[in-house]
Amino acid sequence: MISNRLLLIIFSCLILSCASIPAYTDVTSTTFTAKVIDGETGEQIIGLVIIEAEDPTNLSTTDLEGNFNLQFNHEYPIIMISWSYSPIYLNVSEINNGIIFYDKTLDKKSRKAKKQLTKWKKREAKNKMQ
Repeated sequence: MISNRLLLIIFSCLILSCASIPAYTDVTSTTFTAKVIDGETGEQIIGLVIIEAEDPTNLSTTDLEGNFNLQFNHEYPIIMISWSYSPIYLNVSEINNGIIFYDKTLDKKSRKAKKQLTKWKKREAKNKMQ
């Protein structure tokens, strides 16, 4: 007959061994690398803050050559470039060849990406309520 103490030890070992198994997640991460260039002068822009719009804790800054990289955990991320009073929003899927030309044409892309972000946030809020 197995004593209660032995059963307790076996049960504790089982619990501890299960706690060390990492939880399975279906999320794959992707590293995105790009360069930000001034659309008028062609020079790299140094020191821009690049933030993932869906997760503001995920951010990067452009280096001395205008390069940055971010790691994303979802398929179509939107980034926010913060440099002036009004940030620019961009859908990563619309950035060609890893180069962002920081000029007046970004306003139209920014409005489109901001609408996509608003829809995404509404969908997430709706899913949380269900």
